[in-house]
Amino acid sequence: MTVSLDFNDPLTLVFLAGGVALVLLLLMVFLALRAAGRSARATEPLAQKIGQLGEGLRILNDSQHQLSGALKQVSEGQTRAQMQMMQTMERRLEQVQQHMGESL
Repeated sequence: MTVSLDFNDPLTLVFLAGGVALVLLLLMVFLALRAAGRSARATEPLAQKIGQLGEGLRILNDSQHQLSGALKQVSEGQTRAQMQMMQTMERRLEQVQQHMGESL
């Protein structure tokens, strides 16, 4: 059995055009999948670096909160010490004034 193609028949041309289109479509899908695979492999190190940066930012944020708390404690301690110093100086000044008043 021999098959002969009549290229003047519109139905034959439609089937040939459809076959060529199908082959081109399959080729494009294959190339797109291959490119997507390469992209995925290329972005893996980038994703790891982004994860590391995120972890670094989390650590930095935690450290900043600890530092903020420590600075607040130091500031409160400094304020208390200044208040005590002022009270001591005021008491001492009163004592000196009393002494001077008694002396005069």
